[in-house]
Amino acid sequence: MQSLLVDMDRVMDGRLDETDGRIEEAPAAGANSYGILDEIARRVLLSGGEVMAVRQEDLPDESPVAAIFRYGL
Repeated sequence: MQSLLVDMDRVMDGRLDETDGRIEEAPAAGANSYGILDEIARRVLLSGGEVMAVRQEDLPDESPVAAIFRYGL
């Protein structure tokens, strides 16, 4: 992924499944959950991508994130 756009005002607690990447949302932060959007952003940064914090109106379809890929799928 080249760039990740993240809603700067959105908080989403839960976990990412390490085997298939599925998101498991939690009702609130806790011992077994963390900020999912923060974790996704961390992984993009570690892989050499860039992360940009944007307002919701700059994202498509009320999604909390959008991606710009380096290569076509």
